Amino acid sequence: MKKFLTRSYPWTIITSLLLTGGSAYVLLDAFVFEKAYTVISESDTNADTTANVGIDQATTDSAVETMLTSNSYTDEDISIKINTVTESGVVYHVADIQLASAE
Repeated sequence: MKKFLTRSYPWTIITSLLLTGGSAYVLLDAFVFEKAYTVISESDTNADTTANVGIDQATTDSAVETMLTSNSYTDEDISIKINTVTESGVVYHVADIQLASAE
């Protein structure tokens, strides 16, 4: 084995294989493997921060009562409540969504 590695061509083969493998991985990662990206626009982040300020408000629109708080939304058709749970050092956000009908 020592005699095999003392010659110049084994190192050339090993280096060529490493460079070829690394190049193949970079090209596959760039063009073949699927990735999921989410684009957040500036207006979306501003709307989210203003909605999460923590201001509780109630709005009445012609016999339809809508309640919006910092962690819930309720009207006649839908009820959404978001809870934050910390378990074993991991933070989970749980959304409880209830609909009046499935249609």
